[in-house]
Amino acid sequence: MRISTKIREEQTKSKVRFDAKRKDAPKYKEGQQVLVLKNVGSNDGRSRKLLPKYDGPFIAKKVLQHDRYYIEDLPGAQRAPRPYKGVYAVDRMKPYNAEALDDESDDSDH
Repeated sequence: MRISTKIREEQTKSKVRFDAKRKDAPKYKEGQQVLVLKNVGSNDGRSRKLLPKYDGPFIAKKVLQHDRYYIEDLPGAQRAPRPYKGVYAVDRMKPYNAEALDDESDDSDH
């Protein structure tokens, strides 16, 4: 048996093993509200454990290639002098569910 054949067989086995637990990336529609993972930098020597992990909500304005989305600030809800516009990968996003957030804040009042 040639070495190149053995390498191809092992690569095929590795791909099957990897793909067995992999699922497709979530799909967002244009206009859907999403949260994006923050890049948390320095916190002046204090713990970052309790800082929010996600920022948003934002609107997915356009679906791009390779599981990327062009996102923008919600109209009238910008957090900076200029509205945010950028491209995010799907693995750094999650759907925004306002009802679930409202339910969580109601539970903490009791």
